Amino acid sequence: MLYPVKLRVHGPQKYKISGNSHHIPQFSQFAYLCPVIILSKNMDRIPTSFIAMLVLSLLLRVETASAQKDGNADTFSVFSYGLNVGFYFPDNHPANFYNGSPANDNKLDLVMRNYYYKEEITQALGYQLDSLNPYDLPSEMRYEPNVCIGFYARYPLHKLLGVFAQFNFVKLTAKDVFLLNLDLPQGYSLDPTYRQFPIWGIEKRVNIDLGISRYFPTKTRNVFFFEGGLNINNTRVVENKIQIRDKTYNLVNMYGSQAYIPNSQLQEYQVIQGGIGFGMFATGGIRLVFSDHLSMDPALTFYWKGINLGQYDGFRPQYNFFVRFTFRT
Repeated sequence: MLYPVKLRVHGPQKYKISGNSHHIPQFSQFAYLCPVIILSKNMDRIPTSFIAMLVLSLLLRVETASAQKDGNADTFSVFSYGLNVGFYFPDNHPANFYNGSPANDNKLDLVMRNYYYKEEITQALGYQLDSLNPYDLPSEMRYEPNVCIGFYARYPLHKLLGVFAQFNFVKLTAKDVFLLNLDLPQGYSLDPTYRQFPIWGIEKRVNIDLGISRYFPTKTRNVFFFEGGLNINNTRVVENKIQIRDKTYNLVNMYGSQAYIPNSQLQEYQVIQGGIGFGMFATGGIRLVFSDHLSMDPALTFYWKGINLGQYDGFRPQYNFFVRFTFRT
């Protein structure tokens, strides 16, 4: 048979369990609803009080361990803010926005099909360009990882749970090379039939992360934490250029429908490229507590988001490894 017995332990007292009086030592002040097992006739050699004490001890042990882990909860139940410094690793697919493809907003043809630009380039090379295939473009441009800095603020909801917002800024550069194919008569020269020149794009990217954070205490002052939520990002193109010899050419069409003519008073337009994108993120890290008011939090953020750059706006993974210096009020 199974009888529930409610025990509230305040000190060494005697409680009557299954008809027998037994002395129970002092425990912390907790209320438990303990199942006390009354053994059958075949097992009456084992005292029922021993079974009750075993169950009670296990429950007390679990409660004590939980209380120890949550001992730092009050330390983090305050408003906190901080500075993020890290390295941002973007997905390379949007980097092809800068490769000069005819399908992109910024085209190499803007330069190569302009009469004055083409004459200038031909003189610099010393050869005419191949009329059938004047150039070859990179198909897999890559970003260079760069330093990412930002700000962070967290408002506690209940002990280990809180809401937060952070703003991170990074300047990214995508680099590669393209080929200019030369029109060389066979046997006329031993020079290569192409020349290799740099092509690049620079952009500024802001990430706004809004989400929920949860701390996971340890037996020390340090705690693990997890964050997740919504990402809003804004990308702005700074430049998209090529360099041939000592001349730099802009692939962004600043003249609209006007053709470039040297030494002419052409109206230049401000061209804004990029836009708002959305995604999700998850962050895991550890908070290394130096004092009640300062900690250092190394962490890694995984993003699944879209970057608004022309046709390269699909959702792809991106990463940010950073250290957050957190201050608590």
